[in-house]
Order: sequence, then structure tokens, then C-alpha cells
Amino acid sequence: MNEKYTPSPWFIKNDDGIFSERSGLWVATIHTVCTKEEQSENARLIAAAPELLEALIYAIDNPEFLSLKFDKMARAAIAKVKGES
Repeated sequence: MNEKYTPSPWFIKNDDGIFSERSGLWVATIHTVCTKEEQSENARLIAAAPELLEALIYAIDNPEFLSLKFDKMARAAIAKVKGES
């Protein structure tokens, strides 16, 4: 996959800002009407996205780790990230 997103890893600053550790670039800010706890959880999930994608790609490239259900779920998640779903 030829990544066009901001280089990972990403980190959280001030509970709502997501930044690239490698480039220092701002990736996103979490604006929400949910609780502060939910805002922090959302930020952590977004910050983990590049590593989650990398893990999914590794898993489908190494089929000995896969069940049929996991393979379908992983491929669907990767397609969503790539804008193919």
C-alpha cells in the first residue's frame, strides 16, 4: 500500500490534538460534544490508526494467522482506510 497519510507514529497532545511523531505535523483535532473521557478515548483510537492498519496488512499478508471471519474484517477495514468501500 502506498501510504498518503501523515507518517506514523502519531501521538496525542492536550487530550485533543493528534500529531505525527516523525514529522511533527498536526494530523487532527478532536472537536466533540461528548464527555472529556470519550474525547480522550477517541483521540487514542485515532492516534492508533496507522499501527492498526499496519497490523491488519501484516495479518492478511501472513495467512497462517487468519480465520475466514478475521480476513473479511481486516480486508474491509483496509478498504475503508484506502477509500475503497
